[in-house]
Amino acid sequence: MSYGYEITFDNSASATAVPELIVQTVDRDLLPGVRDEYIEVPGYTGSFLFPEADGDRSMQMTCQLVADTTADRRAAVRALAQFLRKTTMKRLIVSDEPDRFWLAKINAGVPVTERQARGLFQLTWRTSPYAESITTYSTSVSATSAPDTFSIDIGNSQVEIEPVIELTATENSADGFELTIGGTVLDYAGSVTNGQVKTISCRTATVVTGAWADEELETGLFNGATLDMATVTGAFGVIGGEGGNDITLDRMNGVMRIVWRERYL
Repeated sequence: MSYGYEITFDNSASATAVPELIVQTVDRDLLPGVRDEYIEVPGYTGSFLFPEADGDRSMQMTCQLVADTTADRRAAVRALAQFLRKTTMKRLIVSDEPDRFWLAKINAGVPVTERQARGLFQLTWRTSPYAESITTYSTSVSATSAPDTFSIDIGNSQVEIEPVIELTATENSADGFELTIGGTVLDYAGSVTNGQVKTISCRTATVVTGAWADEELETGLFNGATLDMATVTGAFGVIGGEGGNDITLDRMNGVMRIVWRERYL
């Protein structure tokens, strides 16, 4: 249909998969889910706040199916069920923001009111706390006199980003390296040889051998066959949060290719 919203779910466009579908309205949570906990203690004024990281959001869509016949409507209902049924969260793109996606999954039953050639229903999605840019962004920096510090511009991202870093050693290092990302220190104590590549992912909290940043950002998965976590201590940081935008490489010189997606509220 040429009116209403169109959605793309798991790389399948509704206009192709279910051409009878019209998404009439979209209701999005203004902010991510609030998971904070407040504890009230007798004798104390107010409460104690225990803040938590942002939670998932909810998105509702008011929809209808417009077919030519009753049989066509029933076929459209079955096509819609196939379009929506996923066992894990997949990318959801709404046509009014074609430059970004949410990770989403249907989160409630979908009763369809069917009458003649039409069907009326509401879709309720559970989505990730933030939308992410379809485009991936990257920058490369060279550490030549460790410790070297670099400030990373995260563009239009409204919240902190989780970078994936391909670190190519430009010298041998028997003691590995220390990487400080947004104020958070990660230590790799294994030996690294000149020219070897380690991919440090703040998205999946992993270190793997080889250059896997582009594949991981596309699939959301790390390469388990090259996982190299035995000598890793510390934590994986974020850029653009309270710890700032700096990345520091210590104990080894190397070239860092830093790859990320912008994230939006």
